[in-house]
Amino acid sequence: MDFFPVFSTPGLLLALAILAPSLLLLRFPPVESLDRVMRASPVAEGIERSGQMGCLILLSLSGATAGTRPAWLILAVLLVAGYWALWLRYLRGGRTLALLFGPLGAVPIPLALTPIAAFAAASAWSGSILLLGATVVLAAGHIPVSITAWRSVRDA
Repeated sequence: MDFFPVFSTPGLLLALAILAPSLLLLRFPPVESLDRVMRASPVAEGIERSGQMGCLILLSLSGATAGTRPAWLILAVLLVAGYWALWLRYLRGGRTLALLFGPLGAVPIPLALTPIAAFAAASAWSGSILLLGATVVLAAGHIPVSITAWRSVRDA
């Protein structure tokens, strides 16, 4: 890994593909109030936001190209496709909190775990240990926030 960051167009596109679906909440919020489930600690939310920004910036500056470690890129793209499919399920399924935060079969909080897995695959694709670190930070915030939200939905 080079010391100086190199802009990566494929890295930026992959990062945006992972983070962009969350913007759907602005236009298509759940039919139930999000206020009811957003009870996570401000610390966890701050960690989550830091991880998101770190992942976006570091993947964009990873210098990775489409030809770099193609198996990891394919895995990252498949995870992104699965993530988009989960968002489509949410949109078509009535935009409920259960679809936003609930499990899918044996996978708990799939809308939280899938982007984390995609960023982890992207870190292997780009060869960036810093991106892996940002992914761990993202997971440390995003998973507790999502679990708290799911427990609120489940227990309501």
